[in-house]
Amino acid sequence: FSYQGKNNTDVYLCAGCRTKINTEVEAKTKNPNRAGAVGLGILASVVGGVIWYFITLLTKREFGYVAIGLGYLVGLGVHLGSGKKYGRQLQVIALFLTLVTIFVAEYFIFNYFVNDYIQLGSKFLTQQR
Repeated sequence: FSYQGKNNTDVYLCAGCRTKINTEVEAKTKNPNRAGAVGLGILASVVGGVIWYFITLLTKREFGYVAIGLGYLVGLGVHLGSGKKYGRQLQVIALFLTLVTIFVAEYFIFNYFVNDYIQLGSKFLTQQR
């Protein structure tokens, strides 16, 4: 069997090697622990969201790199929670949890800055009287 490898070079496998590789790939994707993936993914997303929130509050700026780190952290949590499995279902779980975490963290960040702005405005108004 011939496959295209790195740098467009051909890789040749015998039938036994191909079967062994296919068996290993199937073992890494078959029967993931979905409950563990969701549980550890939620834990990772909460931790990542809190970290993002406090970084934004401390620096008064949002950094997009933190969102990338959040996605990595959630993906790692889903991967470890699934029993170190791979697959499309786990990718969808990690994507969903990451997006929910980004929206929730953005809500809290926005809420904080709006309240801060309102308090600043009320202090300014009381000083004018």
